[in-house]
Amino acid sequence: MRLPPFPGAGRGAALLTLLATISSAAAPAAPRPDALAAPQLLAASAPAGARRNINGIPDTGQFIPDSTLVARVDEKRFTVLDFCWNYYNAFPTDRPKPDSLGRVEFLNTLVNKEVLGRTAERVGYDIGYEGRIQMREESQRVISNVLFRRAVIDSVVVTEDDIQRVYRQFQTALRVHRILFADHATAERVRLDLIRGRITWSAAVKKYSRAIGDHEDGDIGWVRRGALSIGVAEQLYATKPGEISQVVVDESGPQLVKVVDTRPDLASDYAMLSSLIRKQLFALGVDQRATAIQDLLEGHAHFVPDTANINWACKFFTAPKKVTSTGGGPSLTVDETVPVFDRGDTSRVLARWRDGALSLGRFLIEYSEISPISRPAVNTPAGMTDQAANIALEPYKEQLGLARGYDKDPNYVYQMGTLREKLLVERMYTDSITSHVHPTEADRRREYDQHRDRYVRPENRRFATILRGSQASADTLAARLRSGASAESVIAADERSGSSSGMVHELSENDHGPFKRIVFEELKPGQVTTVGPDSSGRVAAVQLIEVVPRHQLSYEDASEDIYANVEAEQSESLLHEWLARLKKGHHIAMYPDLVMKIALRDPTL
Repeated sequence: MRLPPFPGAGRGAALLTLLATISSAAAPAAPRPDALAAPQLLAASAPAGARRNINGIPDTGQFIPDSTLVARVDEKRFTVLDFCWNYYNAFPTDRPKPDSLGRVEFLNTLVNKEVLGRTAERVGYDIGYEGRIQMREESQRVISNVLFRRAVIDSVVVTEDDIQRVYRQFQTALRVHRILFADHATAERVRLDLIRGRITWSAAVKKYSRAIGDHEDGDIGWVRRGALSIGVAEQLYATKPGEISQVVVDESGPQLVKVVDTRPDLASDYAMLSSLIRKQLFALGVDQRATAIQDLLEGHAHFVPDTANINWACKFFTAPKKVTSTGGGPSLTVDETVPVFDRGDTSRVLARWRDGALSLGRFLIEYSEISPISRPAVNTPAGMTDQAANIALEPYKEQLGLARGYDKDPNYVYQMGTLREKLLVERMYTDSITSHVHPTEADRRREYDQHRDRYVRPENRRFATILRGSQASADTLAARLRSGASAESVIAADERSGSSSGMVHELSENDHGPFKRIVFEELKPGQVTTVGPDSSGRVAAVQLIEVVPRHQLSYEDASEDIYANVEAEQSESLLHEWLARLKKGHHIAMYPDLVMKIALRDPTL
């Protein structure tokens, strides 16, 4: 999908556990009856007569209706649905446990937030200059999100006829020949040459195909529908035997495909496949509509990528997320590193458009501000081009959203109102709480002496992983490392040659990762082992460089953490006292006995 990702707002501080619990909530909006929710939100409905389970608990009729009142502050009512919306729109790390204590805590949070918001409005706080800048930035993000929801997701409709059509694909296998190309432009040119008879298929395979292991004429044998992504399948099954497809792109790269034969295939039961097909078609529809919006914006802005600079720069980036398989099963590894470039290289222009240009330096700043787990892959020309477009086109998405009136959309109005209230409360909190908290030396010493266990540095291990293309190459490297070669120097030499083959990691005893067992249980400092091969045939040489034992931090070394903990405890105490006074001016009703009767489920599911 080419429409940009929209990262969420950052977390606040102190109270701001309370504020963060609710500030990201979006207004409930009823879905169109003929539109599907996003793929990850789809769930198969239960068979007739089946008992529904909610969070693993059978629904026997014990749950109260969504309209049931659970709390009230003056005229403001909080229903079961409000409770669920706010709970699931809070940052996951700020949600209390869904047990009885956690639910009562969250109910109190809803009431406290409402009291603080009303107080800030009544006193007449202003969000200030910085708040107005934040509102401006958030407005752009929210408008973009609403544009994506209304112009993309809400417009995707999957009918029963669509599902039936795709199901028939599962009943047919294809005999496929292909030509795998180095780039998309060459594939398009050769396709025209084939259609116009300027070159034969056999000659094109011999001259252009980069595939390894294909048989004569690019024959890859019989292909079943279940082995194909929805996008590739839609193109292949639209190609009649003997025809040449449009350029097909998958993880291997751009290719031309010729279907030479078909045969019946045994498909799973329709009831088993229909849900999967629906999700695939929805995802394809979202991707197509997002691409159409992106193309519209690129044309409007006259966006032009600099392919030479992008092709050069993307080679220095690594995939931000990798799924590896270890003895304990699949493991997700997030690579937080961003490459460092010489000052002269950061001025390279990656793209130009009507109102500006994007340098590599600015690209690095924008990319670094994305949470590592949310970063798109930019280690390919296509990935970097898409992200460059995401950065360049953000203002144009806002313009398009405003032109379509999305600033009147209930979701936009609700989210911007919620942010404004949050900013008002933050300013009031600073004046009423933060400005009165000044931990003394005695306070900090008391905290350290009474809670030394909070200030212990866990054991930390520093190690290097360096990839090689084969077991033999990895064994040769391991021998070099055992003989005294520095892992850092090997990695640096690889980078100078244009290969980002490895990196040095730090892993604490409290962390998790695919190399945890190896570096904490198998290796001693200086020792080396090899791991692999992975699905691409690569093998990693792993060397444990250094072990820093678990140890008690001194008062001086822990001073920043000590100050923060004392400040947080004193702030929390003042906040509770302050809220108790403020609540006396409001009519508040709470029904904590009902919280365990709430069917706590995400309303978007």
